[in-house]
Amino acid sequence: MLVSFFIDKYKQKNYKSKNILKEHAGKCRINKKKKNFAKIVSLRERIGCAVMVLTDNSNYLQ
Repeated sequence: MLVSFFIDKYKQKNYKSKNILKEHAGKCRINKKKKNFAKIVSLRERIGCAVMVLTDNSNYLQ
């Protein structure tokens, strides 16, 4: 009886730690996606600014 109590406690603890690890891994994946998305957005903004500069310069040339 006492042994089964400790086994149950061990299983609970092990289960909790696995869930914590899964949760952490999920957060890391989400953060990585957000970081990549931010990079893409900033690249698009830079390209947009470069295109605007080019079009502004072409207006001056005409």
